[in-house]
Amino acid sequence: MMQMARTLYRRTLGMGSAYRPCLQFGCPEVTKSRTGYCELHQPAIKAKRAARQQARRGSTTDRGYGHRWRKLRAKKLAMNPLCESCCAVATLVDHIVPILDGGDRFKLSNLQSLCRPCHDVKTQDDIRKRRQAGGGNITTTSG
Repeated sequence: MMQMARTLYRRTLGMGSAYRPCLQFGCPEVTKSRTGYCELHQPAIKAKRAARQQARRGSTTDRGYGHRWRKLRAKKLAMNPLCESCCAVATLVDHIVPILDGGDRFKLSNLQSLCRPCHDVKTQDDIRKRRQAGGGNITTTSG
């Protein structure tokens, strides 16, 4: 019965099969979103998912990026505001030798200023190298 009602609802709106009802209980809207929620309910769902992920990962301070790191990061970006790879504006500070590979977290000589695209490429390269070396923990803590 429910399937028939949904099909009828789609047909009356002239929608293709890509549309589906919002997953939020009681919401009459339809969506094409991969999340299954309409535009009204997506922000709340994303916030809940982000909160769950944050709870699993712990706070930045728990992961070793507290006050001392923030001061060192600001110092590095002030010293070198451009990406050391492509000369765009740097927004991130990255560990040259990842912490998981024995790099010093707070040593200025182990830090480089990077833009987001260059940081993402470098991080993926670090993960790939760790996988090839047979490392157990492949995620990085560089930031």
